[in-house]
Amino acid sequence: MLEAAGAANPPARRAIVLACVFVVAVASPLRAELLYFTEFENPPFLVGPDRWVGTDGWIGNSTGLGVHGIDDDQFIDADQTAFLGFTQPDTPLVLVAKPLNHDPVAEGTASILIDTLLGIEDSTNGFRDSFWLTVYNISGRLLGALRFSNELATYGIWRYDGVNEVDTGLAFILGEPHLLLVEIDFQNNRWKADLDGIPLFSNALFTATQHARDLGSLSYEWQLTSNLLTEHGDNWMLIADSSVWAIPPGEEPFIIDSVGPGSGGQPQIEFTGEPGFNYKVQYSGNLINWLNDLPGSSFTGIAAPKQIQFSDPTAGLPERRWYRVVRSVTP
Repeated sequence: MLEAAGAANPPARRAIVLACVFVVAVASPLRAELLYFTEFENPPFLVGPDRWVGTDGWIGNSTGLGVHGIDDDQFIDADQTAFLGFTQPDTPLVLVAKPLNHDPVAEGTASILIDTLLGIEDSTNGFRDSFWLTVYNISGRLLGALRFSNELATYGIWRYDGVNEVDTGLAFILGEPHLLLVEIDFQNNRWKADLDGIPLFSNALFTATQHARDLGSLSYEWQLTSNLLTEHGDNWMLIADSSVWAIPPGEEPFIIDSVGPGSGGQPQIEFTGEPGFNYKVQYSGNLINWLNDLPGSSFTGIAAPKQIQFSDPTAGLPERRWYRVVRSVTP
């Protein structure tokens, strides 16, 4: 049970359960530079409230109240994760940010790729709030954001360019993990995002502000619907991993063309194989440990671009299984 300062025996937060969600994770760009990656495992992260901010360079507000920290076993079959929300904060907007201070255009990496695994648990106290993934520039100005609204009137995922907010038309599933992939083209001021391999939007205006387009920090945020702090929802966000890549100009991230049931009803993945690369389909039961022993899941010796289809031959598939395709340079 998590205990917050000033609260006596608060109710235990509920674990986000891995359910029957089909997720495809794509391989990272080959010549990309990894700016930051964490799975919130120790070291240096230690389990407990208020142990996220101040660790590994993460900064934030509303500290000392147990509104953010590191959890253990909140994703079933997973290990340590970060959390944000649940207990009463001291401000209507709580944020935990990772400063990166990277100028993509000046440093020759025009695009940024953000890959994060997150989930949102619903409220039980009658109040429902919003959670954000926000990008700030080096000067601390907000450039753009994605809002995961748990509010009844606006439930779903919204795109924000610093001036206007647009409904993506898609929603998240409460209590389940989602793989969010965001690519931002700072040079051309465009971005796109996928959730569990499903496009949220593409070629959209990244920021409508006149602020400098560089990458200052990536921030996870909890915004109360009410300005009364006592009317906070006991909803919360859980983050299992977070990575940021810098992509050189002309380097296109590898993507999955289609995902769905094959002719025999088995999960099927289709993608374009290119010469000079090897491909391996991997699977996981928890999005943490990945296996690569499925028959026929390796693709090598590709002489010309071609469409590749792979269907999981496993009989009696388990209730939950995730897949990803890993691309590597042919030796």
